[in-house]
Formats: sequence, structure tokens, C-alpha cells
Amino acid sequence: MRPNKCLDIEGRSLAYVDVGEGPPVVLVHGNPTSSYLWRHVIPPLVGAGHRCLAPDLIGMGESSELADIGPRTYSYAVHLTYFNAWMDSLGLTEPAILVGHNWGVPLCFEWAHHHPDLARGLVHTEGQIAPVTTAIAGDRFRAFNAHMHSPEMEADVLGDNLYLRQYFFRYVEDILSAEDKAVYTAPFRDPGPGRRPTLDWPCEIPVDGGPADVFKRLTDLKAWMAGNPIPKLWIVPTEGSIMTGERRTAADSFSYQTAVEVIGGHYTPETSAPAIADAILAWNKVLGEFTRARS
Repeated sequence: MRPNKCLDIEGRSLAYVDVGEGPPVVLVHGNPTSSYLWRHVIPPLVGAGHRCLAPDLIGMGESSELADIGPRTYSYAVHLTYFNAWMDSLGLTEPAILVGHNWGVPLCFEWAHHHPDLARGLVHTEGQIAPVTTAIAGDRFRAFNAHMHSPEMEADVLGDNLYLRQYFFRYVEDILSAEDKAVYTAPFRDPGPGRRPTLDWPCEIPVDGGPADVFKRLTDLKAWMAGNPIPKLWIVPTEGSIMTGERRTAADSFSYQTAVEVIGGHYTPETSAPAIADAILAWNKVLGEFTRARS
């Protein structure tokens, strides 16, 4: 499943999938993927009577690159600006279920924070939902963060496509076909600044207080998620990799939340697509009970 529509935002094209009819479900990818991540989740939702919308975040998938590319060109704030513009352009009048993976999770939370009446429910899996403190983070994260901020990392990513190869394909090697890999590789095929989104995203993770703007945003979102009455579904993969420490504590604190375990790894929409679709549809049936609890 590939984008079938596009939207012009400040002279840049943002591509997206828009299929089906009925109550809307918005599905938002993270790093280093695209709307293609949801290709096996969307059909069951459409078959159950939903309209599914999934963007390619700016600079990713089939969406346009930005100009004058350098460090933080693809910051969280920039992605949020384009994502919000896309969401606003949809003109939704019926509340939507928002589904996020990785960095797509806080983007969904942010939009719901400012449009609570249009958020029927929030589904999150393996999300960047809280700042991290190296003193309490595990060795795996400390090694990852040091690698992302090392002097040679920019050359490794922009020149050798390291993030896509080492932090994505390596974990889903047995799942993806040659065609799948070609789709994911296409926006980052050529060495150089076009690969910048895959480096900027991990450097946006707020660690020990910085970047300060992202630290504040995720801190504020964490507090809001602990108290707002929007129904939430937390999809927990058995072999997930980032929901530990402060992120785990944050997710445990979210109000009006149901947690569902699925077999799979960090890239849950690849490893666990049928289970994700089933979980969303089953949970959707009982959202009326949550809605009554909010009133």
C-alpha cells in the first residue's frame, strides 16, 4: 500500500494514504519508516468499516525533502508543524482513533492535546513518550545514544545509510521482501542530506534535559497523558526494545488505558500487524464504555 494523495504545505508535498470509508483512523509512523509500515494493519480496519489515513512524514517516504538541510532540519518541532498542517487539512468532523509507532506516538498525542474533542482514542506502541536520564537508562540505550552523537555518526548515516541498515533492516530481515526493502530504501537511496531525517530523529530524543524544547514537550505530554480522559490502548510487544525505565513508568501512568500484549519486536506494525488490527478493533467495540466514564 502506497500513498494515493498528497498535500502542498509551504511549497512541499506531503504524501499520504487515504482509503476506506467510515469512522477515521489515523496511523503515524516513526523512524526510519513511512506510511508503508501500516500496509498490513490498514486492510482489516478498512474491512471493518473505517477510513484509514497515514502520512509520510516530511522528508520521508514519498514526501518532499526540505531545503538547506543540516542538523535539526528535521527536528521534532518541524515534523510537528507539517503533521499538524496535514491533520488540519483533513477537516475531520468525526472523532478519530490516532495510532502511533515510535516518534509517531508523540505526534498523535500532541494533536489530541490540542483537539481533544476530535480524538476518539489514542493507540501507542513502542513510542518516544518521555525524556530519558542516562543515569537510570540501561546499557543498551546508553550505547545507542553515544553512537548517535558520536563524531563519525553523521558520515556513517549520510554516507553509508547506517541507520536504515543497522537499526531497521537488521531487526526485520526475515520479514521484509526485496520489494519491501526497496520501498523503504527509496527515499534514502542516494548518499547525502536526503538521509538526514534518519539521523535527526534519534538526536531528538531528550536525554539529560536536551534538546530543551523536546524535553519540555515530552514532559508536558507525559503529564497530560496521565490525567486526560481520552481512552488509550497500549500495544506491548513481547520483544520490544524501548519501553523501559522512564518510558515504561510514563506509559504505566496513563489514564483510561488498556494494555494488550502482542508477539513481536520494536517494529510492531511489521512484526505484529494482524494482532495490532485485532486489538484496535476489539478495543473500539468497548470505547463507548470509556466515553460514558468521561461524562
